[in-house]
This record gives sequence, C-alpha cells and structure tokens, in this order.
Amino acid sequence: MFNPSPELLKKIGFNGQWVEMSLPTFDDVGLYAYVVRMAFSAIEENFKIGFDNRRLNTQLIGQVFGEAILNAAEHGNKRDPSKKVQAAFWLGDNGVLFGVRDQGNFFTKQSTKELIESRTRLKSTRDWGSGPSGLGLDAVFEADDLFVSTEENTLYLAVSAPSMIMGK
Repeated sequence: MFNPSPELLKKIGFNGQWVEMSLPTFDDVGLYAYVVRMAFSAIEENFKIGFDNRRLNTQLIGQVFGEAILNAAEHGNKRDPSKKVQAAFWLGDNGVLFGVRDQGNFFTKQSTKELIESRTRLKSTRDWGSGPSGLGLDAVFEADDLFVSTEENTLYLAVSAPSMIMGK
C-alpha cells in the first residue's frame, strides 16, 4: 500500500480518486503501454478534457510515468519476472501524483534518493547540464516534483495541471 505524504497530496489538490496496481516485470517496453493509456483516460476524465480545445500532453505523462515503471522493473527488479512493479496515481484538481515501487531495493538506497532529488533541485535552475544520469531516469525529471521515500522503496512524481494540459 502506498502512503504519499499529505504535503504531496495537498500540492496536487487531491480529490479522493486514486488507482493502485501490481504489474508483472516485463522485458518488453510495449507491455506497459496499456497501464500508461489507462492513466491517460483517468486524467482526461478527471480534468474533463473532451471535445474542447484542450488536450493532454500524453508525451509528458508517458515519459514520466512510463519511464518510472520501466526503471523499477529494470533497476529494482533486475528484470526478474517473479517480481512485481507496483504503481499508483492520485488525481487532484491541480495535478496528478504518480507512485512507483519495485520489489528490489532501488529506491531504498540513500544514493538513489540523493541523486534524484539533487537533479530535481538543479533542474529548477536549468544548471544541471545535459546527458544521461546513468540510470536511464532522465525522462522522469520532466515531472514538476520528485520525491523518493526510502522507507517505502517508492518514487513519487507530481505533474501539475498546467504542465500536462495543452491549449485552452
């Protein structure tokens, strides 16, 4: 069970809707696409994106959420098909919070927490340069806020409504 902090839930304006799921560890990236598409549908419904001029930035959501799931399978579970990836998302009036955990120890490491959270702080100054982090996590840094809970072995990623909703 996920337990995001009240501060993270407040940041997105949590409205009581959330989804939690347990996924097999796949080798094939495409197999996680269904989960990401399910998130697209829930987000569009939450923000009432329909036949108006607004649309969901599916590339951003796919990169942030999809990359987090893939890295949990690869770095945490070491592609072990007997291990699960757990994912969740919480819908809010101001954005969406994603949570991803593995059955390995990737997000329990203080070094992982420090790397992710320091890159997040540096991103806000646009002073962290370019190039891969070495973890294959670069796409998750497109989230507006990232937090690693080493106690829960969970990566939390918040994406604000202005970042993910395009147009008016």
